[in-house]
Amino acid sequence: MGAWGERPFENDVALDWIAPVRLTLTRNKILKALSTTDEYEKNYLIRAAARKMLIPFLRKDYELAVEKLQEVLNDEEWINSWKSPKKIREEINKQIADLKLAQTTII
Repeated sequence: MGAWGERPFENDVALDWIAPVRLTLTRNKILKALSTTDEYEKNYLIRAAARKMLIPFLRKDYELAVEKLQEVLNDEEWINSWKSPKKIREEINKQIADLKLAQTTII
């Protein structure tokens, strides 16, 4: 497995997770991904699940997604494992900003 970019779905873990979920996307599946404890997959799944939370029916869980993304940002070992730690930090901060904006926007 690997990553070819910094965006939430530019890695094998996120794509493996979203393939079956895409057809049956549910709040419980996304919350389960946000709560995973698998050390290898955790940060990839949190980012992918948080991205999918921009769907209106998941708005009440945005705070959880932001909290989990903050945890990913604080995982220095994982951040520094990227070719460009600066780029991955920027992408995660963009995800957080998108979630915060979506949380305050009425659809």
